[in-house]
Amino acid sequence: MTLARVLHEALRRHGMPADEFHRRSGISAHELTQPGLRVGRQRHERLRALMPLITPGAPDLASIDRDSLQRHWSDQAALWFNQPGAARAVTEWVHFRPLVGSIDTVDLQASDDCLVLTYRPDCQGEAALHSVLANFGILREVLRDHEAAAGPRGLQLRAELAGASRSRARLAWQHRLQMPVHGGSEVDAHRLIVRGPALRAALVPHNPWLAELSRRQLQARLDELAAQPVSDDLLSRAEAVLCGLWDAASGSGPTPPATPTEADDADPGSLQALQRAVAQALGCSRWTLRRHLDCAGLPFAELVERLRARRLAELLPRPELSLLDVAWRTGFQSASAFSRYHRQRYGVPPSARRRVMQPG
Repeated sequence: MTLARVLHEALRRHGMPADEFHRRSGISAHELTQPGLRVGRQRHERLRALMPLITPGAPDLASIDRDSLQRHWSDQAALWFNQPGAARAVTEWVHFRPLVGSIDTVDLQASDDCLVLTYRPDCQGEAALHSVLANFGILREVLRDHEAAAGPRGLQLRAELAGASRSRARLAWQHRLQMPVHGGSEVDAHRLIVRGPALRAALVPHNPWLAELSRRQLQARLDELAAQPVSDDLLSRAEAVLCGLWDAASGSGPTPPATPTEADDADPGSLQALQRAVAQALGCSRWTLRRHLDCAGLPFAELVERLRARRLAELLPRPELSLLDVAWRTGFQSASAFSRYHRQRYGVPPSARRRVMQPG
């Protein structure tokens, strides 16, 4: 979720409204306040699709500095920049990467005087390149003090970028990463190579007590994240898909869905159609989705009702939304169906409840 918060802040500075970010990412405002919540693969891909909107140009990658890292990932940066040796700093960066929110694969091979970090993005094209450059840029900043203390013969950094066959592109990436970049047909993966006799030397002042304290706190968060049931992640993703379907039906989404968006408890066929649409968006069968929800003790109808109640509490007090808008954004295709549901569930028409909920 850290990645989502960072991207949300960056896009907000670029002028993207909060509602648009929540719709396009599938992440609600409430979820952004929960740092331990998993984003999930599908929503992570949606976040990656937003990254080109803020992709830095050649001069802008230099804006990745210690201050920005401490602002976005203060707990991790407290450990990254408090290591006596370069090898230990890279190892800690790799170990606690799941807390940053990335699902990319990273392998680290180590010897006495060489570290080879192989980075495999979980995407293709421009998004993959952005991920590689951003992560290598972060490591470049983490190792800056170590490189300065060791000198050019004590520590060297080199990047290998798969697909970087054109010399002009390699020169641009070399400028952005501030390190030699190699490419060509013989390079089959993205790698960052750190070598030199000073790789494991304690050259940078550090506070071992604070480093151990930071490590224990981060490890506790990592253990908590690993213990989080997969069903929790699936629940949040299913809710995000439902919100996307309902917002699309209201006209606030990209395109109206071809599947029904209304889930009427009295109409099993309508509920099944909505469940099938959610399962399809999640890349699984309706039966698989039902099995996961059953394991979480939350039938699909109850999931719909819980999300609907939460959205009603958020949308009804907003005077700029008509009752028809609220109906669409809570899964109803008509104001009459919404009014009938609201009377049965809450005992009053939605207009009466709105007057109570609005201030003044």
